[in-house]
Amino acid sequence: MNTIKTKAHLSFRGDCREAFALYADTLGGRLAFALTYGESPAAARCPEAMRDQIVHARLEFGGEALLRGDAPPDRYQKPQGISVTVLVHEPREARRIFGALSHGGE
Repeated sequence: MNTIKTKAHLSFRGDCREAFALYADTLGGRLAFALTYGESPAAARCPEAMRDQIVHARLEFGGEALLRGDAPPDRYQKPQGISVTVLVHEPREARRIFGALSHGGE
């Protein structure tokens, strides 16, 4: 029997690196992998302004992972109709995480 798993992939508008740092700090995670557009096989075709942005990164925390990257400016769309759930067993920890992720959020 095949085991099927899913992972959320979040697209950012040039601020993936900052979001990743916040999520890693808040969720006690670690950067398992990060690749910039300038490091990718498509680097020669990449606009100079995007070379330091993240094309793909993986944040690991608590046996789970989030995948993420910066979308090219002409392809970014503000997310609508999605959610990512973080299951937390301790109410105090849930309040801490919610407070950290909602601070200044939209």
